[in-house]
Amino acid sequence: MRNLFHKLGLLRKQFASCLKMAGFENAVVVKRNEDVFKPPEAVRGMKVLDRDAFTKSIKLPAMLVPSRSLQRFCKLFKKDRLTSRYASTTPSPEDKRYVAMVPEFDLENVDHLKMEELKELNVEQKLHEITMDIRYEHYKHFEILAAIMPNGVTPNSGFERVGHIVHVNLLEEQKPFKHIIGQVILDTQKTARTVVDKACTIDNTYRNFKMDVIAGEEDFITTVIEHGRRFQFDYSKVFWNSRLETEHMRIIDLITTDSIVFDVFAGVGPFSIPLAKKGCQVYANDLNAESYKWLCHNAKLNKTQLNAFNLDGREFIESELSKFVRTAPKESKIFVIMNLPGHAVDFLDAFPGLLSTEITNRADNEMPDINIFCYTFSAAEDKILDVETRAAGRLGQNLPELHKVRDVRKVSPNKDQFCLSFVMPKDILMQPKSLDRTDDLEPQAKKPRLSTDD
Repeated sequence: MRNLFHKLGLLRKQFASCLKMAGFENAVVVKRNEDVFKPPEAVRGMKVLDRDAFTKSIKLPAMLVPSRSLQRFCKLFKKDRLTSRYASTTPSPEDKRYVAMVPEFDLENVDHLKMEELKELNVEQKLHEITMDIRYEHYKHFEILAAIMPNGVTPNSGFERVGHIVHVNLLEEQKPFKHIIGQVILDTQKTARTVVDKACTIDNTYRNFKMDVIAGEEDFITTVIEHGRRFQFDYSKVFWNSRLETEHMRIIDLITTDSIVFDVFAGVGPFSIPLAKKGCQVYANDLNAESYKWLCHNAKLNKTQLNAFNLDGREFIESELSKFVRTAPKESKIFVIMNLPGHAVDFLDAFPGLLSTEITNRADNEMPDINIFCYTFSAAEDKILDVETRAAGRLGQNLPELHKVRDVRKVSPNKDQFCLSFVMPKDILMQPKSLDRTDDLEPQAKKPRLSTDD
């Protein structure tokens, strides 16, 4: 619903271009009336797109206003004007413009003071009738789909743009209309060439999913520009979520240039590459060989350097992070990003004993701080308590008092994504290493380390 309101708010910005498209520039339009401009009822239930079926003409009352008086008139009759993206086909006399009014507008109901002001504006105190033509190309995709879907079937209104790819999540009731939904989206979204629907649930290991192309080309190699950085990848084989752009930037802005970053589930690099470009020393890892390939590709594409790995998340923490921290100066600023919301909390059990006295001779007061950003989902009634409880269970003790559970975004009506941030307690890191845990959350496929410094 929030997405729908946002799009309705953008309608005003589309008015001028729609008028130009229609070839009429004499219609003054300011406020939208949904009922008047609905598509014809005859399109409901359509399964093969017939664009001509959306054409309709409507008659509306209008006032003929001298061009020099338009601004004052529009302010005076703000609640009575009818704003539309559609253009009048009734020609306006020279130096005058027709202003469409709401269908129920009647001069007899206008108060005396306004009528006097009309005289001052040299506006003829007479209603005219104008004709407005509405065509398929004047509508937004959600308006077209709302008209097409049978009664009782929710129209699709939201989608995600990933370069030239549009990703929709269709409900079962919408799937019989998937091809017409895809075609409408292609018609209304500039630069879109491919529309896909999720054919199955997301793979919990690699976070990708099987795609059903419902319109356009079967081309999954795409390019996304996020905060000035270019990312290329095969969308069918890796994870990417454009809705996380704000969260990516929040973390990137928060981490200073003299920091060392360990990105445990780096994907194609939305955290790692901007941080490396910023000047941070970055160690980026992902188990998915395709993500690893595109991570290295994107580092070169953005002319930056980072250390890339293709390892299981726990192995990355227990080898690369542990090895670095053992010899790092106490003043080092170390950040660990764990963006695998379905399972990242479970990987916190790699930290107890990570720097135990069995493998390091340093005292805890000589160790640098390790700052954690761990992402997770929750659908529990008390979501924050749920996140805290699960994290504490993996660490073997309560979270430090100075921790924060931040709501990142709403995934579904009852499910949210959170970011748990805290400084890893030294007593957890230094305790004796325990072998009592489950390590089967990621398969053990590995690939040797590759550094883009080479």
